[in-house]
Amino acid sequence: MFLSSATRWSTRSLLRPLPQPSIATRTFSIHYALRTSTSTSTSTSASAIATSFLSRFQSLGPQTRTQTLDANQLQLLSLTLNRPSLFPNAPSLTNTPTSLPPDTPLPAGYHLVYFTPAFLENDLGADGTDTSYNPASPFTRRMWAGGEVHWPRGIDGKPNYLRVGQDVQETTTVLSAEPKIVRKTGEEMIVVGVEKELRNEYGVAVLDRRNWVFRKALTTPTPTPSSTPPATPAFNGPASSSTTTNGNTHTRTLRQTAVTLFRFSALTFNPHKIHYSTPWARDVEGHKDIVVHGPLNLISILDLWRDTRKGEGEDLVLPEKITYRATSPLYAEEEYRIVLDEEAGDGVGRVRIVAPGEVVAMRAEIQLKCDRIHPCTNCKKRNEGTTCTFIGRGPRGKVSNGRTSPAHVQDRLQHLENLILSFTQQQQQQKQKQRQQLEQNQEREQQRGEGGQMVGVGVGGVPQQQRTPSSNGEEEASPSGSDPAGRLVVGEEGTRYIDGAHWSAILEEISGVREYLRDNEEMGPSDEEQGDEEIVSASAPTLLLGLHRQVSREELLDGLPPRPVVDRVVALFVNSKEPTTALVHMPVFQKEYIRFWSRPKDVSIAWLGLLYACLTMAISIHQRTGEPLPLGLGDPTEVINKFRLSTAQCLVKSNYTVPGRYKVEALFLYTMGEFYRSEDAQAGVSFLLGNTIRLAMRTGYHRDPQQFPNVSPYEGEMRRRVWAILRQLDVLISFQIGLPRSIQDWQQDAEPPRNISDEEFDESTVELPPSRPESELTTMAYIRGKLRLMEVFGKVADLAYSRNPVTYDETLALDRQLEEAHDLIPPVLKMRSLDQCIVEPSYLILRRYTLELLYQKARCVLHRRHLSEVHTNPRYGFSRWVCMSASKEILRHQADVYNETQPGGLLYRDRQFPNSLQHADYLLAAMIICLELLQNPTGAGAEGVDKDVAEVRGREDLLATIETSHRIFDQQRQKSTDAQKAYAGLTIMLRRVRGQRSSEQLTSTQPPSSASWSNPYPLREIPMDITPEYHSLDVIGEMLDAPTNLDWDLWDQQIREADMGLWDDTNIPDMAV
Repeated sequence: MFLSSATRWSTRSLLRPLPQPSIATRTFSIHYALRTSTSTSTSTSASAIATSFLSRFQSLGPQTRTQTLDANQLQLLSLTLNRPSLFPNAPSLTNTPTSLPPDTPLPAGYHLVYFTPAFLENDLGADGTDTSYNPASPFTRRMWAGGEVHWPRGIDGKPNYLRVGQDVQETTTVLSAEPKIVRKTGEEMIVVGVEKELRNEYGVAVLDRRNWVFRKALTTPTPTPSSTPPATPAFNGPASSSTTTNGNTHTRTLRQTAVTLFRFSALTFNPHKIHYSTPWARDVEGHKDIVVHGPLNLISILDLWRDTRKGEGEDLVLPEKITYRATSPLYAEEEYRIVLDEEAGDGVGRVRIVAPGEVVAMRAEIQLKCDRIHPCTNCKKRNEGTTCTFIGRGPRGKVSNGRTSPAHVQDRLQHLENLILSFTQQQQQQKQKQRQQLEQNQEREQQRGEGGQMVGVGVGGVPQQQRTPSSNGEEEASPSGSDPAGRLVVGEEGTRYIDGAHWSAILEEISGVREYLRDNEEMGPSDEEQGDEEIVSASAPTLLLGLHRQVSREELLDGLPPRPVVDRVVALFVNSKEPTTALVHMPVFQKEYIRFWSRPKDVSIAWLGLLYACLTMAISIHQRTGEPLPLGLGDPTEVINKFRLSTAQCLVKSNYTVPGRYKVEALFLYTMGEFYRSEDAQAGVSFLLGNTIRLAMRTGYHRDPQQFPNVSPYEGEMRRRVWAILRQLDVLISFQIGLPRSIQDWQQDAEPPRNISDEEFDESTVELPPSRPESELTTMAYIRGKLRLMEVFGKVADLAYSRNPVTYDETLALDRQLEEAHDLIPPVLKMRSLDQCIVEPSYLILRRYTLELLYQKARCVLHRRHLSEVHTNPRYGFSRWVCMSASKEILRHQADVYNETQPGGLLYRDRQFPNSLQHADYLLAAMIICLELLQNPTGAGAEGVDKDVAEVRGREDLLATIETSHRIFDQQRQKSTDAQKAYAGLTIMLRRVRGQRSSEQLTSTQPPSSASWSNPYPLREIPMDITPEYHSLDVIGEMLDAPTNLDWDLWDQQIREADMGLWDDTNIPDMAV
């Protein structure tokens, strides 16, 4: 049983030297903070007990012990294993007065006989087990289920041996406690993951992670006569062992006796009765006989591996890693086999322990040692030196001021190219072997005659390959469908997606970068010039341009306010009802948040960035309501800028360009924080969102997790949520700034998230609950309904930016899709009049308006291209009617929302609506109505057009609608450049419609004196000394003058032109410092 992928370890941190422990007269010391209680918990469910157990141990922290590794224990273990000497050709250890000399290295796995438990018998459980890491009753029956052991390497590629006489520190940490249910029986159990780190004066020597399974205690502890048939009759003789080798497959046949098990129990001070008490094992536990220890099996596997390393020098050989899993018990006096298979030649030894009846009792995989030279020793041993694919670490080191020289970069690129070429060479060799095997199979088929069936060949005649973990602890998960190109690499730090064309693309990029460096290596600034560069304005996006230096983990942690203040801000985030917060699973986030405060220095930098991003979002959203912030925060603007800067620093420090856990979510929330900085459209947000999308795709969010079995149900569902939100914002932000969307439909296959709440699933979920009916309101009901509309609007936007002619049939087909998506909006989210909403929460009313405005906007953008032809071709009368009815609804909703966000209105507490996304929509609707008024001044239908289709409201009603919108923008222009521009545009439209074609300059379109501005929303500094130029509004007059030659591409470009680059404007006050 393997440890959760959430547990992780870093070779860099493992290899740091440890100061010599202070040892006086005692050579053995133990430091346990507390003993765990096995008393009955208030709740006997596995989930509750596991949560309580994990919380208790995380509050206690790691437990440490220090011990001197003595020779006697090592000698006794070798004799217990029936090995007369520790190493080949070494002196015998049997009945000898001499001991093993100091500095004798410990073979792999022999650390298991040190740091034994040290408790009185009264402290043991009923079955004799040590209860120091037991969950509460009734889950007290412990079994060793499996785990993994690492032997870290140093920079020179050599292991850090544990040696006799060393003072070693053992640090034990509880990593996880997960409730499980046995599918066949329904039995509850708890799986506890524990990590034991053994460290000597040179750093970490062994990292041992193990999983213990705790089942419910037996209800009848008193032994009763057993009906279980006796085990294999006892042999008269000691334990036996014999080894055979066939090619690269080694088999060792073993028989452990009751004496062996008793000696091993005594040596490890393990009083578990199933290993030495036959009555307990048979009559109480129900076994056939006493059970062979799990650690003894692990040592036996490693001994077989060690004994088969021939011709590899005189030094003791240690593997890099072993993972193992127990699947069935082994019994004393039974003969069983350990089979070590190295036929694959991929550097992994696959092990099976086969019990009588060919039952597999344990499986293991051993990562073979590589000495990191080319060709490596393993390849030379197998006479495969010419095909060795190891390239080496590559060049390291930096020049002064931490800057890398161009020559050094050239070396790094050369190394990377060699590495990828090596990878492709390996792939070609595998394909060649597959072809050879296929040819051999075909020849055998021909020899057997027609009609024979090929055995062991997969689809398309390619031999089936077993998936194996890579050397860095990652696994490549192939899609279960028919797509062979994509790979989702699941690692300890998260996941990353690799497309089929990835390696060839990288090679092309490397070639181009190398040529660029050759041509420009003299163009870069010198070290002295670098120090004299001007500081980039802090009003620029902090993540891209505003960072001046790297910060330490301690500085980032110190930047947080006291916990009571942070608690209140996090509560604001959780209760904000902002739809984008759905990408954070609140119950899981709460557990991580509590764990963070208990051990803040153990949290990942990416998670810390996520926390800072949540704080930024919470303050930004809450500030727009005009409500005071929690005490102790200070000035809101300064707090937002501080949190925003800390978020960016965390992202940069964690290298947000590399896939990893929490990075996509943190980067997205950082982007939304930048979005909320201004009530105007910002092109920089689009760039940040594009970076987020690229990171999400590199992490595999665009592929549906159901195709990758290594992605848990919880993680898969959260990835769907994030991707759904990213797709929506991609379409909206891209259209807002006049660019095509980044995510195309053919690039992704992720399913929509399910209509379930956070409380219905978490990390321990084995299978997701079914989606609730659409009529039930959850946070995801809104996301799902909006996603359907956004998928169609994305296609509408594609047509808007298409350079190819668009037929009317295409328009009508998209119109039908849009209507279908609108009909599928859940009833609770469908638009209704305000007089029916007086008892409903304001966030629900706003979500209805958002969905309805998106629907009407899509209708306008889809049909507006045909307005210039409606008066010459009756076929397009339907488009005229759609545009007019949609525009009228958009401006009516604008008036409703504005009125209800005033003091006393239904939406006053959520008055951050509208934002920069709506201003251009209102202006578009007003423009369509103005075109209608100018082309049809009497309000009559166009000649030859069906009056039932093309009929619109009277002229005065339409004019009143525009005037209302004009008055609203007049009130809002004091706090928004976009609103100021919309006000100017509506002024032009109204003058044209009213017949005021004066050529005088529109002084009313200029902003009033800053001294006269009164901002009812004290949200941010109003940019001073900026006089917007509105030459782009000339497009309004041009289109009104030529209604039969409408250029909507020019409209989109000109209307979105003004003040998109405020981040680059040096006149704006510095808001990031």
